[in-house]
Amino acid sequence: MRCPHTRVSWEVTPGIRHSERLRCAKRRADSTGTMTTARTTFGRQWRAAMLCVGICTALTTGVAVAADINEKPLSGPALHRLVVAPPAPFAPLPDSVLKTGLMEFGNPKSGKIGTVVSTQRLKKAKFQRGWESVFRSPDGAAVYVDVFEFATVAGAKSLVQEVERHIPSTYSRVSLGGLPSVFASQGTSPQGNAVTAAVFSLGRFFVFQVVGGPPTAHDYRGLSTNLAAQQLGVLPAT
Repeated sequence: MRCPHTRVSWEVTPGIRHSERLRCAKRRADSTGTMTTARTTFGRQWRAAMLCVGICTALTTGVAVAADINEKPLSGPALHRLVVAPPAPFAPLPDSVLKTGLMEFGNPKSGKIGTVVSTQRLKKAKFQRGWESVFRSPDGAAVYVDVFEFATVAGAKSLVQEVERHIPSTYSRVSLGGLPSVFASQGTSPQGNAVTAAVFSLGRFFVFQVVGGPPTAHDYRGLSTNLAAQQLGVLPAT
């Protein structure tokens, strides 16, 4: 169940507004000297006010950017603990089988990132670290779960949109009860497998879940709903 670029295949399936108002009143003057003095005073006040606005805006913007960028991603084990596992009869597939587990660029202990999003796109979105897990049941059904952490909230959100663009036209958008923030779709593979996929983000975390297998073996949509709800419940909101 692999394709040349991704582990998961859609066809074969078992991320204060601030305003300053400067008020000034014109004063009448009987002499040119008084008028000149008033204009000079007004000019100084205006420049001082604009300097203050510029400094305050720069400081405010700097704080906002700094707060949005995460410098220390969670450790591999911590990310692994965030992954919500499906219930029995699904059992975890050893990471050595599909090179799953820890996902991190430049780490020799990392597995092979197999999500539908390209490596280039992940880097652009400031991907930091993630964990990928696969679970299988004896009847051949499977569950794929990606929990990826990004440096920014915007980065995680952008991956959701990227995955949406990869969904085949033969798949239909579906609603997972009570989860309006989750983008979900379902369809049938050429081999006859039923597939339900869910993608969403919360804070700096991106999640991609795919559930699939023999059509009558499981309630895949129900399983996807439960997994997504549980996953949203354990993800850090920041």
